[in-house]
Amino acid sequence: MVTTAFDRYLEAWKDHHHGKASTLQAMIDTTASDVVYRDMPTAMVFEGHDGIRAICATSPAWVHDIQLSVVSKLANHEEWAVEWEAQGTDKFAERPFSFRGCSVGTLDRDGKVNAHRDYWDFTTLLNQIATAGTGPGEIEFRVTVDQAHTLLELVARASEDGTAAADDLAGLTTLLGSLTNDLHLQQNAADS
Repeated sequence: MVTTAFDRYLEAWKDHHHGKASTLQAMIDTTASDVVYRDMPTAMVFEGHDGIRAICATSPAWVHDIQLSVVSKLANHEEWAVEWEAQGTDKFAERPFSFRGCSVGTLDRDGKVNAHRDYWDFTTLLNQIATAGTGPGEIEFRVTVDQAHTLLELVARASEDGTAAADDLAGLTTLLGSLTNDLHLQQNAADS
């Protein structure tokens, strides 16, 4: 069985949240030097191999034990599309999440990825990690559209220069952690 550069990229991409040096190297080896990676829901743009390094460096800051599984895949010599499912646990709220998304992109003449766009539902993720509970005496918190847009604006500002700075992403991650901590305080007050 022949393994293409795209197949190797896809295998590495499925593990990029774990921060392994081997995964980073595999992603760099299978992307064009001018690759553009766009996370559409957050408006974050990562350019070139430095962008790939930023993705691999910042992902472990907000999730652990994430598993990305491919549901379906289509690829030819120029374009590709993948439907996937993500499951894991948010580091701050320690809450499980599961959502589906799709990624599409293009390949250069050498078969390397030169464009990658992720599409997934940001609000669904936030609602899963921000739910305080649904049992007796518990409150349920749902992220409003306005709150989701505010968070997306913060992410967009963090990547205005075309790449995501790790300290800006850490600040956003801290904000999300603060949101969940406030939620726990509200839940404790409601339980009293």
